[in-house]
Amino acid sequence: TGQPGLFGVTFDVSPGEVNVNDNAVFTADVSPPVDGLLYRFFVDGQPVSTDWQPSPRFTYRAEQAGMHAVHVDIGQRVDQGTRLIVLL
Repeated sequence: TGQPGLFGVTFDVSPGEVNVNDNAVFTADVSPPVDGLLYRFFVDGQPVSTDWQPSPRFTYRAEQAGMHAVHVDIGQRVDQGTRLIVLL
């Protein structure tokens, strides 16, 4: 729908509390929607995948107790590759 510009991003996790060996689903939501967005997720500074993905969500299995930092880069494909438009 829309083009990159002024938009909001929410980043949610479900469930809110995760125990060791439980799965957590992280979802990035861009509003208003923008066509062709790509996502790259990181846990504790390490990329979940080196490639950009079209899905705004990923599932993480907590293998260690404690706090973990999760963030997402949101980009859009351009002729020369992928342009980073949001770092969250």
